[in-house]
Amino acid sequence: MKKILFISLTTAFWLFCSMLSTAQSLRFGINAGAGIAKFDYEPDALADSLDFFENYYGPRNTAGGSYKPTYSIAGVMEYDLSKDFVLSSGLQLNLKFSQFKVQSGYARDLNKYRFNVLYLQLPLMVHYRAGMVFLGAGGYAGWALSGKYENMVQNDDSVYRPFSGKFKFGNAPELSNLQRFDYGVRGAVGYGFKRLRLSLTLDQGLATLKASNGKPDPQSNFSPYEKGTLHNQAIYATATYYWLKK
Repeated sequence: MKKILFISLTTAFWLFCSMLSTAQSLRFGINAGAGIAKFDYEPDALADSLDFFENYYGPRNTAGGSYKPTYSIAGVMEYDLSKDFVLSSGLQLNLKFSQFKVQSGYARDLNKYRFNVLYLQLPLMVHYRAGMVFLGAGGYAGWALSGKYENMVQNDDSVYRPFSGKFKFGNAPELSNLQRFDYGVRGAVGYGFKRLRLSLTLDQGLATLKASNGKPDPQSNFSPYEKGTLHNQAIYATATYYWLKK
């Protein structure tokens, strides 16, 4: 269902482009930028609310997350709704890196996770234009194209053991690690020149990206966050060059 929704939104975007391709108030451009991003991790339950079985394999608490670099490139389109308001959309490739720590349950393993996930995102925003200053608000839908993880596990000793692999995307806990579909809200502030605009953008994911590694396995070292949820967060600066004058 989520895959159909994303494909429908993408198709609607390109149909919108075709319908307005001859409009004088339509602008196309290319956008590139960099910033910081993270997966905000939350365990589903505290250790004292789990039974022994889940306490052994499930998370005990999160030791904190940190922002890592993110990069993006996009094709953008803008349409003047009026003198002061602008409708914008596009297709964006966004490579997001993240790092967080999880203290597991009874085993008391400390897990240091590193993620990198490539998303195809479809934003939709309305900008208020006051002279050369732009204020925008809207949302985005994203589809994970690929991703990798690395987990450094520390047991009772001080030695970390590395484990890594590729994400398996999906909604079936027995078959996948991470949900593929993401969506959230987006805000932006920018300053525009003749053909160039510099912007600062904030993304806050609203989709609950259930993290899972299927059935608990004593030999599995990717399971400490299987009872948790993730939300995307990103802040990045971008530059957009337009083919037509604004």
